Amino acid sequence: MNRFIMANSQQCLGCHACEVACVMAHNDERHVLTSQRYQPRITVIKHQHQRSAVTCHHCEDAPCARSCPNGAIAHINDSVQVNAQKCIGCKSCVVACPFGTMQMVLTPVAPNQFKASAHKCDLCQGREQGPACVENCPADALQLVTEDSLTRLAKTRRLRTARQEIRPWPTEAPPPRRPARRHVA
Repeated sequence: MNRFIMANSQQCLGCHACEVACVMAHNDERHVLTSQRYQPRITVIKHQHQRSAVTCHHCEDAPCARSCPNGAIAHINDSVQVNAQKCIGCKSCVVACPFGTMQMVLTPVAPNQFKASAHKCDLCQGREQGPACVENCPADALQLVTEDSLTRLAKTRRLRTARQEIRPWPTEAPPPRRPARRHVA
């Protein structure tokens, strides 16, 4: 099973700490001083009074990987990864992603020349502490979901359901019984 990051919109503050942590983790832990280099792989969305972080779901049957004509997107280490060297910048993956989390970034290759390539959450592959966004979220609104944690969550929910079903269902009191009338003949 692929790992993925789950965001709890009830806890998210909308502070963008996850975005900053992501950018720094992918920039050798240095601050980014230009907007061109500020390219987080997680995005905080604000809608009315709700806030949440949105990132790649690392789908088991990833539409982005199926749509890539060059095989630049593949399942590696229980996640979906982009090989930027293989990417031809065709944007098929951006169109195919149902969550809108695949982006294209421009990388300078020569003066006034750029290479477009796919850009998405890589779960901070190679980072010993795991995803930087999860580690740096001040509200603990982000969680790295693994097969084990998903199994534990399902077990906890089944147990909660079983406990609720053991309790007697609330019923209405039956109407009071009237004494049977005797018919005198």
